[in-house]
Amino acid sequence: MVDEFAISAYETSVEACLHAENFAELLKSLSQLVSVMYVASDEHLDSPRRGEMTSYYLLYLICYTPSTSPHPNASDIIRIYGSLPDRIQSHPRVQVAMRVCRALHRDVDYVALRRVWEEESAERGFGMVFLKLLLPKIRTRVFTILSTSYYTYPESELRRALMLPDSNEFGTFVEDRFGKDGVEQRVVKGMVHLRVPKKRG
Repeated sequence: MVDEFAISAYETSVEACLHAENFAELLKSLSQLVSVMYVASDEHLDSPRRGEMTSYYLLYLICYTPSTSPHPNASDIIRIYGSLPDRIQSHPRVQVAMRVCRALHRDVDYVALRRVWEEESAERGFGMVFLKLLLPKIRTRVFTILSTSYYTYPESELRRALMLPDSNEFGTFVEDRFGKDGVEQRVVKGMVHLRVPKKRG
């Protein structure tokens, strides 16, 4: 039988892995904790951290993707979510994870993702450990979406959409896209020229 001490030990292990950003060991601990120990103890123990730990497991599966695509395997996430007790499904931290999943599944709903990112940044919790894994892929995809839709875009709004509040990081990002010489021509008076109209011959 799974006891309270064993569950507490695994929860501590998860926290240690998150602090160290040791993702290989983190998956082992989360998988055992969420898929085995919590399930086995469901009738006689109710850890107050189950919702929190379950959210980390979901965020791991959503955010720690080895491919270049930002899209998670939604069917796996939904299957795991559907197997959870109602009280865990409705837990606020689990709902945050599912908001991230839905936003990514919709070909990157950057408005919804930005809201989650801003909330998690303010809270300074472990959620940011997972979201940071996704940011490079998300930024690339968001920039592509906006560049396809707009010729120009307000710099302040682009920085929010890309989740790049730091001006130096934003400068590096646009320099990587436009080249060092192109930045001065493409970022002018608070507007970013995402595309240059083709000249008619």
